[in-house]
Amino acid sequence: MFVSLLNPHAIIDTVGVIGISSLSYTGIEKMTFTSATILISWIWFFSLAIVGKKVGDIDTDGRFINVKYLQL
Repeated sequence: MFVSLLNPHAIIDTVGVIGISSLSYTGIEKMTFTSATILISWIWFFSLAIVGKKVGDIDTDGRFINVKYLQL
């Protein structure tokens, strides 16, 4: 939890990219932008969780994660 909350890059992205992008909207457009940003964020993180679970189910011995098995 603290890795996400104390990650300065994530804070800069949130304030710098999303915050500055929201300045061009007013009224209902700003509420729509905010709702869409929240929705897409939830979809993205739930998708990451689902994909992580599927990869874990497929790769039970950890070969995808283990760097020594990667062929560069």
